[in-house]
Amino acid sequence: MVVIGGRNKMARIIGGLGVLLILFAHWAQAQTPAPVDDTPLPDPSALASDWWNYFENAGDQISERIALFTARLELNQEIDLSSGATEIQDAVDEIEQSFDIYVELKNRQPLASVESPVVAKHYTLPQILDLVGNTRDLQLETDLEREEIIHRDAEIKRVRKRLDNLRVVYFALDKQDPLRVTQGLTIIRDRLRMVVAQEELRLLRPQLEHKEQYVKALRSIFAAAADRLIASDDDLKSYERLYELASAEVSRLIDEAAFHRLRGAGVVETPIDHANARRNRHRLVQFDVRIASAELARSQALVAVAFTSHLNPETRNADKTNLRDALNELHQALKETEKSRQTWRRATDNERSTAEAQLSLTQSQNAGLAEIHRARIRQTDNTLQGLAELRENLAKGQALADLASRRVAAEEGWLVARFVNLRQDLSEFWTTLTQLAVGSLFTINETPVTLLGLFRILVILAVAWWVSKLVRHGLDRIAQRREAMNRASLYTVGRLFHYTILTIGIFVGLSSIGLDFTKLALFVSALGVGLGFGLQAIFSNFVAGLIILFERSLKVGDFVELESGVNGEVREINIRSTLVTTNDNIDILVPNSEFVGGRVTNWTLREVYRRARIPFGVAYGTDKELVKKAGLEAATIVPFTLTGYAQREPQVWLVGFGDSSLNFELVVWLVPDAVSRPGTVHATYTWEIETALKKYGIEIPFPQRDLHLRSDFREPTSNLSPAADDDSNDPGDHILKKSES
Repeated sequence: MVVIGGRNKMARIIGGLGVLLILFAHWAQAQTPAPVDDTPLPDPSALASDWWNYFENAGDQISERIALFTARLELNQEIDLSSGATEIQDAVDEIEQSFDIYVELKNRQPLASVESPVVAKHYTLPQILDLVGNTRDLQLETDLEREEIIHRDAEIKRVRKRLDNLRVVYFALDKQDPLRVTQGLTIIRDRLRMVVAQEELRLLRPQLEHKEQYVKALRSIFAAAADRLIASDDDLKSYERLYELASAEVSRLIDEAAFHRLRGAGVVETPIDHANARRNRHRLVQFDVRIASAELARSQALVAVAFTSHLNPETRNADKTNLRDALNELHQALKETEKSRQTWRRATDNERSTAEAQLSLTQSQNAGLAEIHRARIRQTDNTLQGLAELRENLAKGQALADLASRRVAAEEGWLVARFVNLRQDLSEFWTTLTQLAVGSLFTINETPVTLLGLFRILVILAVAWWVSKLVRHGLDRIAQRREAMNRASLYTVGRLFHYTILTIGIFVGLSSIGLDFTKLALFVSALGVGLGFGLQAIFSNFVAGLIILFERSLKVGDFVELESGVNGEVREINIRSTLVTTNDNIDILVPNSEFVGGRVTNWTLREVYRRARIPFGVAYGTDKELVKKAGLEAATIVPFTLTGYAQREPQVWLVGFGDSSLNFELVVWLVPDAVSRPGTVHATYTWEIETALKKYGIEIPFPQRDLHLRSDFREPTSNLSPAADDDSNDPGDHILKKSES
């Protein structure tokens, strides 16, 4: 039992009265029927796990039970003020207030459903715009309430989790521990916070549902009201007057803003000058907001004039304003204003935060400077208010644009309206693309580079590449038609044309964006030095490629062999490397510097004919003339043998005396197609030579080795034991027997 009070006489008197009241309450309770349940009155120092059932199941007796509980808290026992009495008193006060709120909310019923708005027979343009504003306001209010419900749900979950932790600590305390009182009051307070929030949510959720239904009804009314618009001659005159006033306001604001822009900030030296400069700069932002609002109002008034003229049968034929043109102007104003509004909002928020920070630093130091910062803050408040009004005008302008679009679509027809909208969208897209293309991306030597300029460079390079490809293709066609011409020379000429045309294309492309090469001389020289050190290998390969092309020591179609063991046919000579294809159809990229700095065997540099030597051997004693006949016959059968040249007929040479054979070589000259196929050539000739030798019964010797083994067995000695077995002649037996004896 808890009591808050002092040690004076008045407190004891009040305590005694409280005890009498409690006894009277118990007596009155005894005279009435028993409660619904037998849950005891909660005690903060000895809370049960189901203590809240005392209030939750109270029914109509909730007020009496709360009164008993609060009286028990206040008037049952005294507590020393030095042991946290202030904290306990605050908890008790909050519990009493929460109980009052809980009872009030529990007795309150959710609001009944709101009647749906009635659709009128006719609507004027101002009525529809007011309907749009009301719908927007109610939608914003609904969104805020939905966010509030989500926030309270999260808060209830957090409090429930905290209550679980508090109960764990509470039940772990000793029953005589004085902290149980404080802990129990905290549990009661937090539970009341949670149930109050739950009751509020019970009332808020139906209210939110009713508002959402009302918003849907307003939107349906807006859709129906669009077909029930009427206008009179007075409406047309009022909108014409409004258009004139808006036009005059736009002109006035533009002139006033130009005056402030021309004044400038002057020389900024002191902090006051700097603050005034910031204030003047933001004043221009404020003018931009006001000008945008006035221009938007003028565009809306122009659409309203044209729209009212279309709605009024008396003035429809005399209409001088085209609704389609006015609608296009309004769409453009809405788009530009919305884009600028976001920029102005960021600038205003930044200015306000800066002014507040500077005011906090200078408020007690410089009164004049602090007053300027306060003026800056007031100015940003006015700008934010103007931005809020601008946002509302944007919503009304969009609604007006939707109404006008429906009217235009109804008059022009669905197909024509879609076509006009498509053309307008394409026009806007083209305008946006043009603005993006001509906008500066970066600068080179004070020359702005745009997206259009980069595209122009790419087109020029593509044209140069195409021209180079045509030139090389033409040279290849000439080489195919005229076999007498040197294809390697034409390839060299084609590569030179390729490099020259690309270089010219690069210079023409860079010149097309206005780049002055005379101002880049120093930069290019420094870049050349840097490239010389950083890209030395690439430049050496490039120069080596040029040397190969001009020197003509290596041509496309040559069969080469390098020091690294790579051999194959040259297919391409590029800037950095040369493509060599081996006889196994493997493409190898060899750096050009390897052809210039290393030893290269070019089998087809000057002449396409080459002599091959195929070695073979026969047994000693074989007729040499028969060997010669067999070798020449094999050479004749092989199709790689060059024939018809007296100085290059096949020959068989005796080249040496081997260990077990006479060594011969078949010496033949090969046709041009066989020069680049050394493996196939050698295998073919070897095959035919073996066939011819076998035909004439010529033996092909092979190494032979004889193995000679020496045996040394000892004779039996005469001093062997008489007990030896005379029938055994094996020396091993004698040895065995000797060892056994």
